[in-house]
Amino acid sequence: MRRLIVAALVVTAVSAAALSVAAQAPSFDVASIKPNKSGENRIGFGFPTGGLTATNMPLRALVIQAYKLHEYELLNLPDWAANERFDVAAKTTVAQASGDDRLAMLQTLLVERFKLRMHQEQREMALYSLVFARDDRRLGPSITPSTIDCVARSRAPQAPSAPPAPGQPPPPLECGVSMGLMPTEIVLNAGGIAFTDLIRLLARNLGRPIVDKTGLTGAFNVKMRFQADGGGLPGMPLPRSHAGASAESNAPSLMAAVQEQLGLRLESGRAQVPVQVVDSVDRPTED
Repeated sequence: MRRLIVAALVVTAVSAAALSVAAQAPSFDVASIKPNKSGENRIGFGFPTGGLTATNMPLRALVIQAYKLHEYELLNLPDWAANERFDVAAKTTVAQASGDDRLAMLQTLLVERFKLRMHQEQREMALYSLVFARDDRRLGPSITPSTIDCVARSRAPQAPSAPPAPGQPPPPLECGVSMGLMPTEIVLNAGGIAFTDLIRLLARNLGRPIVDKTGLTGAFNVKMRFQADGGGLPGMPLPRSHAGASAESNAPSLMAAVQEQLGLRLESGRAQVPVQVVDSVDRPTED
C-alpha cells in the first residue's frame, strides 16, 4: 500500500487580499524553480526544516496547495499549467515558520516568478450541506476529539521519530493526514485535523463544495475507509489504477462512510460558491 502524507493541513478561506502581493508579503530568502521532465507520475510536497520543497508538481497543483483550494475553485488556467512539471526548493531564515507561514511565502513566489494574477467570482454549482445524522448529535465511532495542538507542534523543532519495531504497526498518527491508496479503496488516517480541514478533504474527494451546518469546531482524530472514487492530493487526481475501481470494492462509498463512520450526513443542494479565476500567468524563467 502506497502512502501519501499530507502534512500541516491548516485550511482557511482565501481572501481577496491573499491574491496580491502586499508591501510586506512574506517571502522566501532563496528559491529555485526548475522544469522536471522525468516523465514520472509521483509527486512530492513538504516542509523540511527552514524551507519548502515541491517535486514534479504542475503549476495547477502548486496554486491549489498554496491557496488551499479545491479543483472546482480554480478556473481559467492554461493547459500547460496542468501538464508541465516543476521542482521547487525554497529556504527561509524566519525562525519557527509554520506550514501556513511557508504557504504564504509560496503564494508570493507564485506571484513573483509565475506572474500569477487571480480574482474572485461567485459561480452557482451543486454542493452538499453537512449535518448530523442523529437527532442527539452524537458522532460516529471513527471520529474523536484531539487534545494535541498540532499548529503549535508544527512551529516547534521536531526530533526524528524511531521506526516501529519489525512486525509492529506504526503508532497512531497524532498530527497530519495519511491516505493509504489500495486498488479499490482508500484508508484515511488523520490526527489532530481541524474540522474545517476535514470538510475540505471530504469535498476534494467528492468533487463538490461542502457547507458545514454542524457547528463543530476544534481538531479531531479520524480514521475512515471508503471506495476509491477519486481524490488524491490537491491538484493531482488519483492514479488511473485507483480511479473508477469502486465497483470492485467492499468498502462503503464516501457518502455512506461519512454517515456510518462519522455520524454525519451529506445533503445535496445548489448555491453560489466563491471561485478563483486566473487573469494571467507565465512560465517561470529557469534558475
